[in-house]
Parts: sequence; structure tokens; C-alpha cells
Amino acid sequence: MEKTIKTVKICNIVMLCSYMMGILGFISVVRNIDILFSALFTVLLAFSVYIEKRQSHLLPNWLVNIFSIIFVLIIPFRISMDEPVAPIVETMLILLGAKFLGKKSARDYLQIYLISILLLAGSALLSLDMEFALYLFFMVFLLSFSAIALTFYSQDSDSVLTLDVAKKLALKSLLIPLMSIPLTAFLFLILPRTSHPFLNFLNRDSGGVTGFTDSVRLGGVSDIQADESIIMRVSMQRIDDSLLYWRGVVLDFFDGISWTSKVSEAPTKDKKLALSGSKVSYTVYLEPYNNNYLFYLDKPLQVFQTNVIQFDGLTFRMPHDITRRIKYDAVSIISDSLNEYDINKEAYLQLPDRGLEKIKKPSQTLPKIWENQNPQRKSSSI
Repeated sequence: MEKTIKTVKICNIVMLCSYMMGILGFISVVRNIDILFSALFTVLLAFSVYIEKRQSHLLPNWLVNIFSIIFVLIIPFRISMDEPVAPIVETMLILLGAKFLGKKSARDYLQIYLISILLLAGSALLSLDMEFALYLFFMVFLLSFSAIALTFYSQDSDSVLTLDVAKKLALKSLLIPLMSIPLTAFLFLILPRTSHPFLNFLNRDSGGVTGFTDSVRLGGVSDIQADESIIMRVSMQRIDDSLLYWRGVVLDFFDGISWTSKVSEAPTKDKKLALSGSKVSYTVYLEPYNNNYLFYLDKPLQVFQTNVIQFDGLTFRMPHDITRRIKYDAVSIISDSLNEYDINKEAYLQLPDRGLEKIKKPSQTLPKIWENQNPQRKSSSI
């Protein structure tokens, strides 16, 4: 009895690799682009899979090119100094979706590979996370295998490979990224590096310094105010300038010389607050300033940012210093008061051990006066 030899068409391998690279490029940027472009790319990709599966007629390349040119011409109207990278990445994503709809030659597959790589590179400019290393590894592996498969495809698009040969090609392609890791580490150590990267202008200023600090020393406020660097830009509806109270850090502990954060720096989750007032949605473009506090308008109600940590003082921090421009969305309540339960009065009425004797005596009577005037009340308006 003859053994059945399993085979696979080279055109199917190339097509599968192109879809995998495109999806990988999409996943790397999806968290940092507008949901409208993510939805549009998903629709284009799903439609292309449908017509490929049904073996329907793909769109003519001239129609795909017109669609692509329209999106490219829109780029100058969408780019701004606040966010120069995201519009370009979003446009490339739509161009990638359009390429999947058209008839594909070896040249078209190469263009799909190139756009996918550019998307991955764009994700590093938008937000460089640890996942980037994983995306990069899979992208290099897929690119190596796709290049080999595309070589066979360019010679004969109808050629067929046995499943064993296809597996061997995939395993040998995996050796290329594995061998590149030690070489990359070696070059990283020996090559000279500059403190002024080539793509620095896309994300941050060279200084990264603003008039902000997480501690204030008596007599040192003038030094902070002397720095006029821009710390953030905000996109929101127009409201009265007198209502623009931005919350960053809460300084609640005084040691006689400096104000620092201590009481309100305890991490919290789902803190119950009685919030009432006008609701405002906005987007913040925060510049690098070598600290990890995020800034929000008045009392933040919802925060849309990954890895953010919330603290008792209605403050939010990243787990690391902000060294590149970031973008985040939030919803805040603008109100004159904040009803908070179970306030730690001893902590907030704390005074340093020595000095300020003239302040200590009247401050010690404040809790008693408050309790006498509010015997039944268990909350306070701050």
C-alpha cells in the first residue's frame, strides 16, 4: 500500500504568510490608533479573506490604487505637531487592508511585507512596550520564511511542496532570527551611541524637563516657575478658563521644610466618591518630563490608559518615568466639592514635630470644633 504524500501549494503558503504578517503588524499598533481605523482595517481584511475563500474575483489593482491614493492625500490634513506619527500609521494600516483586496503578484506580496514591517516600526514610536520584542521576533521569523516561499512563488506560482519540505523550510527560517540575537547584542555593545537619536523629533524634546516636581521646599517655588517648558497639550471642548484645575500630584505631608506626598500615595481600586457636576471628555498629549504622574482635569471619573496605577489622592501614575510623549483619554467631573468618606483626619491635620508652635495650638482644636458642629456626619466635603 502506497503512503500518501501530503502536499501544499506554494501560493497558499505565500498568501498565509502575508495574512499573518499583516495581522501581526495590526496587533502591534491597535492599542495606539483610532478605533475607526481599526474597524475599517478589520472589515477590509475579513472581506479579502471571504473573496479569497470563495475564489471570487479580486478587485482590479487600478481601483485599489485609487483608493490608496485618496488616503495618502488625506495625510497632510490629519498630521499635527501634537501627534505626527499616529495619522501616518493609521493610513498605512488602511493601505495594507486595501492591498489584500487586490490581485497579488510577487511584487504586491513584497509591498504587504514592507507595510507590515513599517507598522511594527510605527508601534515603537507610539508606545515601546515589552511586547514589541515578541512582535519583532515573530515578524523576523515570518519575513525569513515568507522571503524563501516568495522565491519559489516568483519562479512558478503553481508549484507544490511536500509538507515535509515546507516544515524543513520553516525550521531553517527560524535559525535566522535565532542567530541574529547574539549578533544584535554584540553590535549593541560595541557600536557607539549618541544621546540625540535620529527619530528624536517624532516623540520628545531633548530636554524632557518642565516646571513640575513631586516635592516642594519652602523658598524653592521660584525655581520651579522659572521653567516655561510645555508639559502637555489637551484636546477638549471649550470651557471657562477658571475651571481648568489640573490634578497631578497631591502634596499632603509637611516635615517643617518640604511638602511631599505620603498620605494620598496609597494605591487604591474602585474608590467610592460622591461626584456630581459637569462631565468633560478630553485627550491629553503628555510630554516627557522624567516623572511618572499623569495629569487630569479636576476629579477624574474614567481613565483610559494601560498600566496606570490609581492612588488615594485622585492621582494616577505610570509604573515608570515618562520618557517619551504619550497620549491618553479621560473623563472628569468639574465640581466645587468632593464628598469623600472615612477621611483620615489625623493624617491630614499632621504637623511637624518641631517648629510652627503658633499653628499647632489652633490646629489641634479644629477636629473638636468640626465634630461638635457635625455630630451625625461621617463624611466631609473637600
